[in-house]
Parts: sequence; structure tokens; C-alpha cells
Amino acid sequence: MISKGLLNFKNNIDVLKSDVYLFSEDKISLEKLKKTLKLTYNSYKEIEFYIAYHYPEYAKTNLNAAPLFRLEAAY
Repeated sequence: MISKGLLNFKNNIDVLKSDVYLFSEDKISLEKLKKTLKLTYNSYKEIEFYIAYHYPEYAKTNLNAAPLFRLEAAY
């Protein structure tokens, strides 16, 4: 079940990337892009518990966080 959900999410991300490009080229409508985004979001929500459990820090800072600018520490 998890591997199927992860594969579905990955495929939906690939479709979303493609649709974003097509939208930027005025080849698809905003409604089509919104549908693709909603499908991708829903497929993520199906596996969110798995990612949050196994990768809590990544989920907290990259997936469910505000898009804030982050500075990397210099060594």
C-alpha cells in the first residue's frame, strides 16, 4: 500500500511539473493546472503519515512549512 502510494505521488509530481511547463507556455488552462495540483496534493495526503513518521524533520521543514528563506551555516 505504501509503495503504491509513493509511486502514485511521484507520478503525480511528474505530471504536475509537465503541466506547470505547459501552463507557462499557454498550452493548458488554469483549471487543468488546478486539477493536477489537487490530484498531487491528494496523493501526498495519502502518504503524509508515512513521511511524517519516518522523516519528521524533513516533513516539518520542507513539506509542511512556510516557504521561508533559510541560511546555511558556514563552516
